Formats: sequence, C-alpha cells, structure tokens
Amino acid sequence: MLTKTVLSKLPTFIFVCVSLSFATLSHAQITNVQGSPQNFNLALAHTSYTKLRWNITVNFYSPGTFTSNSIIIRAGSATGPIVFTVNKTVTVNAAQGISSHKVLETILLPSRVTYRIRKLNMTRVYITRTFTDNTNSMTGIMVASLTGQIAAKFSLSFLKLRVVNNESKFMPERTSSSVARANLKFNGSGTVHAIWEIATVHASTAGSRQTSVFRPLKQVVKYISSNQITLFSPPLPTTKESQYIVRLRIISPQVIKNDLPTLLYTPSIGRSKHKTIDQ
Repeated sequence: MLTKTVLSKLPTFIFVCVSLSFATLSHAQITNVQGSPQNFNLALAHTSYTKLRWNITVNFYSPGTFTSNSIIIRAGSATGPIVFTVNKTVTVNAAQGISSHKVLETILLPSRVTYRIRKLNMTRVYITRTFTDNTNSMTGIMVASLTGQIAAKFSLSFLKLRVVNNESKFMPERTSSSVARANLKFNGSGTVHAIWEIATVHASTAGSRQTSVFRPLKQVVKYISSNQITLFSPPLPTTKESQYIVRLRIISPQVIKNDLPTLLYTPSIGRSKHKTIDQ
C-alpha cells in the first residue's frame, strides 16, 4: 500500500516541475543593442542633423514588443551629466525566437548642446538610447568628439586698453565723453563674462596718492566665435581735476588677476599699458 501511494503521487510532482520550467522560459529578452556611427565628429556651437542607427537583437519565447522612450545625450562618458534629451518613442514588434531589428532616425542637435558640453570642459559626446521589454532593458551607445580649433579650451591670450575720444573714428557712437576701448584675443570660443570698472585716484594730505575701491560701470556678456573682439566702456568721467584708473575685469574665462592691464585716465589725456596673457 505504501509503494502504490508514493508511485501514484510521483507523476503529479514531475508535472509541476515541468510546468514551472516552461513558465520561466516564457519571458522576452533583449540580448544586444549597438549604435552607429561610432567615433564621428560634431562641430562646436553648430546646429546639426545627426543620422542614427540602432541594431537590436532579441530572443523572444513568444511574439511581443520592445520600446524606447527617448534619446539621452551625455557629456564625457556613458554615465556623465545629461545635457540634452530627445523625447521620441520607438516601438518594435518581434516574432518568436531570435531576431534582429534596426531602427533608423535623424535627430536635431541644437548648437547649445555641444556648447554646454564644452563649458563642462569635455570633448566627448555620448548619444544613448535604452530599449526595454517586459523584463529587462539594454542601452546602445554612440560616441562623438568635438574636434578642431573651435573645440580648443577657451582662454584669453591678449588684452590691451586705450582711451578714445569723441573725435576718434573708433568711437562706437558719438558722445561728449571719452571711452575706454579693449582689444581682446582668445583661444577657442566661448562666452566672455566681464565688468568695466573704474576707481578714482585721490591726493592725500601727505602728498601720496590713494585709490578708491573699484566700482562697476557696465557688465559684459558676449559669446565669442572669432579669435578677437573689441569692447567699449560706457562714457568716462569728464572732471578734469580728477584722475581715474579704468579696467576690464575678466570673470570668465579665468585669468591670472595680476596679468590684467589697467588704464590710468585723466580727462583729455589717456595713458594705457597692455600685457600678453598666456593661459
């Protein structure tokens, strides 16, 4: 009786094990995602249309679908900071078994994307898209580079100051006062942040000269795509009994503070000095 009881339950036990095994095999699986082209170039500060191709291999144990909701652009590495997202959903139907699929698309990369990557002091662009099914996901990656002189590190190489009066052909507009003119040269391209500042030179009772604290005249924010520009200050003071020190303080790109030139200015007389700054 004991033997018959055990044998009568054995088929049921085997049936349950086989059923669990097939249940495990019913899931879909993405096995590989590859993006192309690889190692291509992107020009800094230029809007570009980029053609992408994703090759996806799946192993489905029953017909199904896999999807991807967006393209993510990262700076520096595959896990670097996200600088841009293209919200574009892709859905692909797959038959049972192992199959290969390709997704072709063209995306628009605004100029601000590559510019932002350069501001992070990086030159590698990672374009990623993650595909997912019901159980797992896999990410494809394309790598581009910012190359050429335009992708060089943005830095100031030369700054010269001088005073121009209202009779000069270099005046940006006709005013009754003189202005300071700055000639600047750069390596690479980027945005200049600077402030025109002025301080008054006073004569103390002991006969020595004292300089007041610099005060701002005008803030400058300008994107530089060429290697040199000219900037003008607001009108300078006209009090002839006073003497002033004028400077263009560069906030970005970073320069050595002691290398910045100053302009000693007396109304109707201007004297300047300049330095070549190598960063």
